[in-house]
Amino acid sequence: MTHLIDIEPDGTMITLGNPLKLKGTITSQRWSTIKPVSPLPRLLFNTVRYWFGDKGRMAAFTRRWPCTWHLTILHNGWTARCDDRAVLVDIEHEKYFVSEGIDL
Repeated sequence: MTHLIDIEPDGTMITLGNPLKLKGTITSQRWSTIKPVSPLPRLLFNTVRYWFGDKGRMAAFTRRWPCTWHLTILHNGWTARCDDRAVLVDIEHEKYFVSEGIDL
């Protein structure tokens, strides 16, 4: 996997995730959302993520749900739907690198 680390003129680093496992204050800004399309699974997904966060066993459990998923790229509103969440994650990463002008 290719990682992007962009160092701004003021010293701020912008990355997709934390590939260097940096310590200290890390400010996260969501790039996209991938959620179930159907109302009941989406409600359950949002509830589980609210109480348990988006890391750990419960988050991993929600990622394996057999349903149709909806991807939204937040900065431009681009969307996609797929029954395979992993496909949407790949699209998400591709869109991120393209938006940053990186040739994979």
